[in-house]
Amino acid sequence: MIKFGLKGIFKDYSVGEFGKDLILPFLVACILTPIMLMSNKSPYHCLMEILNFGIIVVPILITLILTAYVLLLSMFGSTLKDFCTYESGVDLHKKLNSGFAANLIISILSLVGIFIGTFIAKMEFYSDYANSVNQIAYAIYVILVAYPIFSLFGITIDLFNVGQVTRIK
Repeated sequence: MIKFGLKGIFKDYSVGEFGKDLILPFLVACILTPIMLMSNKSPYHCLMEILNFGIIVVPILITLILTAYVLLLSMFGSTLKDFCTYESGVDLHKKLNSGFAANLIISILSLVGIFIGTFIAKMEFYSDYANSVNQIAYAIYVILVAYPIFSLFGITIDLFNVGQVTRIK
């Protein structure tokens, strides 16, 4: 039975797959956060830098992901009838479709988080724990910015795979 909406997307894009997609962004955060702590810049300044970078780059990456998704659908559209006669073709189509849609949703949620974080950070709250909060926020926002960047690797592989199977006749 075909499921639509978020249930359909996350039926074929599991939590385990999401976890695998988070490995590289998490590693980047694990590398950049200690570097930020050793730098001469304040955690607030570093947080604002990653937020500003995210506000500029993530919308562009969302556009690239959406463009790749349209390319995927157009590649499948021309050969879908022949392709889906194979059981593996139907499974691949479902997984790729769900993966792209989930990736797009997660990237949009990252942008929303960056947008909200930018406005909260610009309010410049003062607290005894400000440095600790800014350090944690920095690590989180590095992950949110890195996720769409590293998702482009998977998208490239997915498009290659579709190109490989569309030659079957």
